[in-house]
Amino acid sequence: MTSSAPTAAPRAHPALKLSPHASLSPQATLLGTYPITLGPSSVVHPRAKLVAVHGPVTVGEGCVVCERASVGVLDSVEGRGGGGEPTDDMGGAGVVLEKGVMVESGAVVEARMVGEGSVVEVGAKVGKGAVVGKHCKISPLCIIPLYDILPDRTVVYGGEGGGGGGGGGSGGGTGVIYGGEQQQQQRRVEPEALQESRARMLGKHVEVLKTLVGK
Repeated sequence: MTSSAPTAAPRAHPALKLSPHASLSPQATLLGTYPITLGPSSVVHPRAKLVAVHGPVTVGEGCVVCERASVGVLDSVEGRGGGGEPTDDMGGAGVVLEKGVMVESGAVVEARMVGEGSVVEVGAKVGKGAVVGKHCKISPLCIIPLYDILPDRTVVYGGEGGGGGGGGGSGGGTGVIYGGEQQQQQRRVEPEALQESRARMLGKHVEVLKTLVGK
C-alpha cells in the first residue's frame, strides 16, 4: 500500500511584506529575520532564494527573481578598511532591487543596490556593497567585485575566467576578482535611447512570468 504524504506549507517568514499583485512561489526560500519586502507586480520564482540573514531585502515594483537566483548578503558582514561595510538604517547589510530589475537563473546579488531597469543575467554575481546604476546589464557569468560602482547604462560582458589585471576605462578589458574567482571582462556605456525598448521588453516578460508562477 502506498500513501502520499501531505504537502508541507511554506514556512512563514517573520517579517514578510507582500504588496498587492506580487507573485511569490511557495517553493521559494526565505531566510533570516530582517524584513523582506516584495513590491507590486514583483515575481519570485520557485527555488529562488531571498536571504535576509544580515540585513533587509527589498524587491521593488515589477522585479523578477528567477529560479535558483539568490538575492541578499550570504556571508557575515566583512569590514572594509577602517570604516566597515555600509549598513542600512536598521543596522544590517541590506539589498535593494529598484523598480523593474531582472535577476536571471543562477545569478547571485549581494549588492547594496541594483538600479531601476537593470538586468543581472544567468550565473552572474554581484558582490557585497556594490552599487549598480540604472538600466545596466550584467551579462552571463560576469562578476562585479565587492563595493564596485557601475554608472547608469553600463554593460558588463566577457565573463571569461583566468587572466590577470588589465586595461580599464570605458570599453577596455578589466581584470576582476570575486570570491576567489578571477576573470577578464569588458565594460561599456549604452546610449540612452535603448532604455525604453528594454523596459517594454521587461514589462512583457514580467506578465508572462506572473502567469507561470501563479499556476
